[in-house]
Amino acid sequence: MLAHHIGLDEDRAEALLAPIEPVRVIHFCGHIFAGDPGIEAGLRARIDAWLEDAGAGFAFGALAAGADILVAEAILARGAELNVVLPFDVEHFIEHSVRPAGDAWVARFEHCLKAASEVTMATEMPYVGDPEQFAYGSRVAMGLAKLRAQHLGNRPLQLALWDGKPARGAGGTGGDVATWRELAGTSHVIDPAGISRDFARAPAPETVDRERALAAILFTDFPGFSKLTETVLPVFWDGVMGGIADVIDDHASDVLTRNSWGDALYAVASSAANAASIALDLQDRLRGFDFSTLGLENCGGMRIGVHYGPAYRAHDRITGRTNFYGTEVSRAARIEPVTPPGAVFVTEPFAAILALEAPGTFRCRYVGRISLAKNYGDYRMYLLTRSQA
Repeated sequence: MLAHHIGLDEDRAEALLAPIEPVRVIHFCGHIFAGDPGIEAGLRARIDAWLEDAGAGFAFGALAAGADILVAEAILARGAELNVVLPFDVEHFIEHSVRPAGDAWVARFEHCLKAASEVTMATEMPYVGDPEQFAYGSRVAMGLAKLRAQHLGNRPLQLALWDGKPARGAGGTGGDVATWRELAGTSHVIDPAGISRDFARAPAPETVDRERALAAILFTDFPGFSKLTETVLPVFWDGVMGGIADVIDDHASDVLTRNSWGDALYAVASSAANAASIALDLQDRLRGFDFSTLGLENCGGMRIGVHYGPAYRAHDRITGRTNFYGTEVSRAARIEPVTPPGAVFVTEPFAAILALEAPGTFRCRYVGRISLAKNYGDYRMYLLTRSQA
């Protein structure tokens, strides 16, 4: 802003600001390949040169054999911060994305994992044969890179060891590059010519043939509901639950499923951005309700928890509607009980996807590791607000 105010041209401004520019955040990805010291040495030299030129200080990505581990080792060697994002259970990831390319990669994987500054599990479920699990993990890593870059005030970059061929399915390096270029910006490609991808893949697990989809999952509840007297329940039903229904109806085209019981709402939205809008609109609507009519003083209102992840999608034979179920739905249900009344708490995967898909629209402020309800574990949580808040 100062450079612009005093009229410096772009080249002079960049030269002036270069000494105080924050280090760069990168997302890395690439092909799995069999070990080859000669090929790896050449690739490592090119990786090191690019990381130095980019000023990379923070990196986010997975740790599959080949490209991922090679970049991770280079990040650690330069003293930068390595942030690992795995798409599912560690042991399953090793068996499907590390060991098939050669046992030597496993020790290198374990070294990088131990040296990482942070390890994020996009999901903690096992691999269920769904390629979307890999794509989802990559998107979480990309979103976390964008979140970190936003905090530093600069632009993230992607480093891809890619042969230039488009992905054949939901996962894959080609898909990661396409997603980054569409939603995040500049991608630098190193052609890993000469690598061998001729190795036996681990067999996909036997799974039930059911449709799966990515879901933005929202749960709400009203603390103190069980203590409301019978005479004020109609007031609650009309004023609170009626207001919630109005908001859901306003977003009807974005709501894939909805249900309620007592004081609770369960809904799945078509995207993270739509779920964020619904959650914040719900809180805005309820701030206009006079909770003293329920005999409550100093009431904070609804608690709302939101999560994003892969789930089964099916016809619910009980309600007659589409519904979602699975590990990530259960995880989402454990968030709102630990959310302060009147607030919206979201998981780190949700915050990452939101940063990737709706930059500048919302703000997710890190609030710490929170123990979820029913001993579900500790997770990094964020407070969701609109960007101007």
